[in-house]
Amino acid sequence: MRWQQIAEQLLDSICIIPFNKQTADVYAQLRNDIEKQGKSLSPMDMLIAASAMANKSILITNDQAFFNIPLLQVEDWTI
Repeated sequence: MRWQQIAEQLLDSICIIPFNKQTADVYAQLRNDIEKQGKSLSPMDMLIAASAMANKSILITNDQAFFNIPLLQVEDWTI
């Protein structure tokens, strides 16, 4: 029962960021910019980046692909 309580507390503390018009607009601009530069980023990675950018959040990752996106705040906590 203790692990179930811990899991419930963890899930209750998680804030789910909605995909809304603002995020869609940021995604469209980001995709356009990346394609103009001749670079590639998977559609799901672009959604992750757009969500962070639209919500003025810091993306925590060690995936180097995200570090090349201008205006995206990224931190690597593994180093």
